[in-house]
Amino acid sequence: HNGVAVQSISWPDDVEKGNGRVHRFEDGAWDLRVFKIGQSDFEPKTFTADKVTLFVSPDCSHEVITDVIKEADDNIIISMYEFTSVSLAESLADAERRGTEVTILMEGGPVGGMSKDEKGVLNYLSRAGVDIYTIESEGKLPARYRYLHTKYLVADSMITVVISENFKDSGVPESGYGNRGWGAAVEDAGVAAYFREVFDADLAGYDIYCWTAGSEPLPEESTESEGIRLFKSKTIENVKVTPVISPDTSFLIGDALASAASSIDIQQAYISHYPDSENPWLAAAVSAAEAGAEVRIQLDGMYYNTDSEADNDEIAADVNRKGLKNLQAKILTDRDGILKLHNKGFIIDDELVLISSINWNYNSPTNNREAGLL
Repeated sequence: HNGVAVQSISWPDDVEKGNGRVHRFEDGAWDLRVFKIGQSDFEPKTFTADKVTLFVSPDCSHEVITDVIKEADDNIIISMYEFTSVSLAESLADAERRGTEVTILMEGGPVGGMSKDEKGVLNYLSRAGVDIYTIESEGKLPARYRYLHTKYLVADSMITVVISENFKDSGVPESGYGNRGWGAAVEDAGVAAYFREVFDADLAGYDIYCWTAGSEPLPEESTESEGIRLFKSKTIENVKVTPVISPDTSFLIGDALASAASSIDIQQAYISHYPDSENPWLAAAVSAAEAGAEVRIQLDGMYYNTDSEADNDEIAADVNRKGLKNLQAKILTDRDGILKLHNKGFIIDDELVLISSINWNYNSPTNNREAGLL
């Protein structure tokens, strides 16, 4: 401007290159967020919900979710990473048959591929009239998100259910035996509209494909023995609710951890460090403890979360090695009625709760489509 350079950029030194990357200059810096072609850019928004019903797996999640499905009259939208639950599929098929329009968006390439049981569930739902779509990487451009890892549904543009668990017998068990996870059913038109907007944006991408029913049959229903049901659902009123959408607004999780004054209780399937740095959310929790807050961390103890040289047991040992009486990390194993700890949540200062699908690794908040509630 008038002979003076106002900005310079060196490619590729000043940005993080990658297939499908969009580079943005914000707040004086490039690429504050990994942004790819076709991704959304939702802003945080807080609502005051009339009612929120809180529930947990394995105790009462199946009851709450099936009740929401059974009471839906007009429409149900679902965004889900994995779906193998026969009982939930039958409830949705019943809803479709009685005239409730059901639309499902699925991850088309989960880790290990889509199972025969999942294909059988989707075939069954498709034949019942449910509209099913998958998000997949095809062609030169990768899918907009590394994984569609969301676990939410919206019923009648009023009830939004967000949960840490997939629609599986282990995640939403009818038997009462399965994963430990958290969920919430929010009664608020504003929250429902927010998630509907996210759903519509995801469904409008170049990486969306219609499901074509194949020959895989509906799997047999689970025969798990009855679990120990300790917790019932609880409905509270006049609740502030802020959706958290990865990768758009996952920074809200770090902000929440940084706000802790007296306590943080973390329940997480696993925690792993970033490729070139420590996990910033774990670092924020440790910093809170160093500032005097009581911090407790629970991590899953299944073999696949403890058998390598840098997973949950090492993370817990590193935390406990700091020697702070107000900082503890424990591995959850051998609990009656609980198959594994699959939760992705925390409680801050006994007042702010995160319920989400967002794992504490690099990929989940940065590259995945995820959904949660604060």
